[in-house]
Parts: sequence; C-alpha cells; structure tokens
Amino acid sequence: MDQYISLGVAAAILGTFVAVYFDVKYLVIPNILVFVMVLFSVPLAFLGGRLIQWALNVVFAFILFYMFWLIRVWAGGDSKLFIAVAALIPDCPGMAFGSDVSYQGFFFVSVLVNLLLVYHFYISIRILIKSEKKLGFLYELLILLSGMFSILVIADFLGLGSSVMIVSAALFGLSVIFLAHRYIVAAFIFCGVFLYMDLGVSIDLRNYSTVFFSIFALYIYNKASMLRFTKTVSISDLRLGDNLAEKIVLVEGNITREKEKAASVSSLLKDVFIKDAHALVKPVSCGVSEEDRKKLTELVESGKIEDNIEIYSGIIISPLILSALLLSVFVGDVVWILF
Repeated sequence: MDQYISLGVAAAILGTFVAVYFDVKYLVIPNILVFVMVLFSVPLAFLGGRLIQWALNVVFAFILFYMFWLIRVWAGGDSKLFIAVAALIPDCPGMAFGSDVSYQGFFFVSVLVNLLLVYHFYISIRILIKSEKKLGFLYELLILLSGMFSILVIADFLGLGSSVMIVSAALFGLSVIFLAHRYIVAAFIFCGVFLYMDLGVSIDLRNYSTVFFSIFALYIYNKASMLRFTKTVSISDLRLGDNLAEKIVLVEGNITREKEKAASVSSLLKDVFIKDAHALVKPVSCGVSEEDRKKLTELVESGKIEDNIEIYSGIIISPLILSALLLSVFVGDVVWILF
C-alpha cells in the first residue's frame, strides 16, 4: 500500500471520529470538517496518480448519496461525510486481514455494504427491544430465512439454473413478507429440510448472499415502518432539520393532520417532484425549516392545532459509518467473509 493511500485512510478515520463527536454532542456534522477532508484528498490523489479514480469516486458518491438525502434515507451531514470518505480513499487500502474488499475501484461501495450490514443489525436490535412480541419477531425472521434456503434446495434438486434459483428465492422471500400463509411456508420448509437431510442436496450459500441480504433488509424495513420509531414533541421545541412524521394539510378550509405512511418508491418520487398544494407543512429531505416552524407556531397561536407534533426519533448514523469504515479497512467485506 502506498503512502498516499495510508494518509487518506488515516485522514478518513480521524475525520470520521471528529464527525462522530460533533454529531453525538451537537447533532450536526460541521461543513468545514467535510470541506477540509475533501480538500486534503486532492493533493493525495494528484501525488498518488489517482486523479481520474478520485474524480469518479467523488462523482458517483455524490450522485448516490444525494439521492439518499433526497428520499430521506439519512441526513445531509451523513451524505457529505460519506462523500469525503470516498474522496480520501478512492482505492482499496489492502490492509484487511479477513478478505480484501470486492469493489477495488470504488472503496466507498465496500464501506456502504458494511454500513448496511451494521445498520440493519442495529435496527434489528431496536425492533427487538421495541416489539411487544420479541419471540414472534425472531420466529418470523427464522421462518423467512429458512424458507428461502428451502426454496434454493428444492430448485437445486429440480436442476434449475442459478439465475432461476435467485429469482425463486427472492420471490419466495417477498411472498413470505407480504402474502404467504404460514402453512404454505411450512410446507416448503418441510420439503427443503427433507431434501437436504435425507437426499443430501447441498448448495453454496455464498452464491446467494446478495439475495438473502436484500430480502432480510426489506423485512427489517417493513418491520421498522410498522413500529414507527417516532416521538411527540412540543412545536416550540422543534429544531431545524428535525424529520417530521406527519404533515399538516388544509382541505376546503379545514386543517387536518396526516401521519406519514411507510415510504414507497412512488410516494418518495411524488414527494420530491410533485408539489402538494394542500400541505401547509410536510416531511421533506432537509427536515424542518425556519419557515415551517413559523407556520406551525402561527397555527398553534391561532388555536387551529395543538402544541405538539410527531417527529422521527433520529438515528445518529455517523457512529455506524465509522464502524463500517473500520471494518472495510481492517477486516474487509463482512458479507463476503460471513458467506
């Protein structure tokens, strides 16, 4: 590993540590910190002969994380921090002791994959803590994963190709989450276990790790959206950037409050590109603005709404980004290692 990549890794880790400190203490990642990280990456890329690779990483990271911010996956500070990490480490550092990263030209993708793993593990713990039926949550998750495994075993026994097996497992996982009756799922699991135990049908799960992880992520998202990690605060206590979980709507002279539904692709695109003429205040990617607070305060003072509003109880992402960065640098792609 050359010295410029080493300096980039050190700067990315140090900068992310500082970002975590400010994010935890003040709930903000300073723009000046991100700017310094990106600025420091330029001479490193130039001296290391990676200017084109640096530019590609920055451009692709900007497009991806701008979209994440736009659809309210996470806050703007987290997106900017990730872009800075992509700028500082455009190539695989080669320091991993478990497995080198799989995205040699775009190291930030490896960090993102590890972040998704860490994030969903964290969310799973939160769901488990908040859920009234903790054993039910674990049971459903076990049924989902064992059912997908059984489908792969059955497809392999029938001699289907790997692409068909992947599609079959994905469709089965989706049906378990949204449609299938438990007895149908149990029948598939019984067949899969029988074929695996008695007939010795075996498969290499590493070939299907992506589809397993994708369905697992969708299941966790579905559970989290139903539990709604929200809290109610006084409108006078609203802070700039808070993410609303409801919107205030004016229809035919009447003001109503609508809880935000679980986001779908169509609803997110509608929120971004189509103006809601009836909404006085609604959830947006940049969070609550000063204008929103003024409108809400006026509505409270005029007695049109009560002095409270529901917001999402924020998840501080920067510590998870730091964990994913350290995993990517010193361990490698955890998904590839596990599977």
